Amino acid sequence: MATQYPGTEADVTEITIPDDNDVADAESVNRAFRALRDSIKLGLATQNDQPLNIRSYLRSTDFAKIDISPLSTWIQQIRAFLPYRYAQVAWNADSFTVLDVDTGGASFDASTVYYCYLGWDNGSSTFKRKISKNIPDEKLVFQKVDSFLKYVGSFHTDSFKRVVPYSKEGDYYTIDNPFPVLSTSGTTLVTANLSSFLPTYARKVRLRIKMINTSTAATDKLLISAVGAPDFQEIVIGKGADVQQMVTIDLPLRTNREFQAKMDAGGSAIGIISLEGWWER
Repeated sequence: MATQYPGTEADVTEITIPDDNDVADAESVNRAFRALRDSIKLGLATQNDQPLNIRSYLRSTDFAKIDISPLSTWIQQIRAFLPYRYAQVAWNADSFTVLDVDTGGASFDASTVYYCYLGWDNGSSTFKRKISKNIPDEKLVFQKVDSFLKYVGSFHTDSFKRVVPYSKEGDYYTIDNPFPVLSTSGTTLVTANLSSFLPTYARKVRLRIKMINTSTAATDKLLISAVGAPDFQEIVIGKGADVQQMVTIDLPLRTNREFQAKMDAGGSAIGIISLEGWWER
């Protein structure tokens, strides 16, 4: 009597195909169909999952480690040669530390962007955390030089080789304590390059702008744009003794990852621009 086989989520590396010497019974073909159904079900279960870097939540508060929240299952290749093999993997809450840097060493480098990966280490045949200066591929799925490593996010260090405290949810990064990257009080453009803070594919930043005007007679405005952009954004500050205001703007960048700013009138007003966060795409 025919029965229904729902299948299980499993990677079956080889399928047994019957030949003319097999007994002509149902099992001679069913074993191949079961294996095929199991592999198809595994693929269907994970095909709509977002990449790990979108699903991951990272947090660093102590200048030393990067905590990662639990991640649900993904398909991981675990054999680099035929027949290829895959495994269904989930990751518990964990932490990246300097011990995970692929080049070794007792500390991080100063003022450097690092990338965090989870995945299969072919050298040790184990699942590992890995921190590297090697960038992810253009789709932010795996390390560009090693597709066995899945990308989950990045961080950067300060001049003292400490992890800058931040959080990451999806593709957006938030700095715990926004830090100044440019200030201007004159009418000549001043430029800031954000490459030492941003992962390689980041092209939009959130900037916090503090403006102070000491003139009781004249207003002023800050002009700001990405270097290479055709137009400036204008932010007006009123007149008065020590007038202050704070605004936040989202600024798309060009590939040079530079922006520029100046005061329109100059002389009595100053703009202090801090990096608050960025989008990796």
